Amino acid sequence: MYILVFILAFILYQVYMVNRGVVIIKKDTHSNWWDFALHLGKTNMSRTVIFTESCLYKADSENDWNKLFGFSYGMHHQNSYRAAWRVHPEDNKVIELGIYTYNNGTRFYQAIGNCYVNNSVDIILQIHKDRCMMRTKDEDGHINRGQIDYGKNIKPRPGYYLFPYFGGQAKASHDMTFLFRR
Repeated sequence: MYILVFILAFILYQVYMVNRGVVIIKKDTHSNWWDFALHLGKTNMSRTVIFTESCLYKADSENDWNKLFGFSYGMHHQNSYRAAWRVHPEDNKVIELGIYTYNNGTRFYQAIGNCYVNNSVDIILQIHKDRCMMRTKDEDGHINRGQIDYGKNIKPRPGYYLFPYFGGQAKASHDMTFLFRR
């Protein structure tokens, strides 16, 4: 009986983690370390995201990509595919969006467009044969597309979802709030 209750609680927690609406990255942290949910071979994800004004910060010389959402096949520094964001390097009132991936342990990233705080942006992340593709569409209907080609087919397999993570080395300078919709 206890095992059944545990399994049911675990499944409900997985559904909650993948579908929740408000995410806060606390000051002096990278993420909420309790974020964990499994998948069985995901090949695409889509989210509507609103970056609040709290997501703006003074970019440092590194201006690392912050991770927004995605999924891994096994360990995330080996094979993972994520939508990413950072404050635009030339305009700290604009959010720059991009693709951030690891394929066989090699990191790739590419900027693909911008969005503004307090405006929603639809983001689709997709694995297709030998590439990772991302498309964004903002409230005004502007569409941006980008892709990273690997030259070798990607084999979907079980892994885990990846949730918002601030920085590479730097931690969040203050609390940052995102709103997510599926």
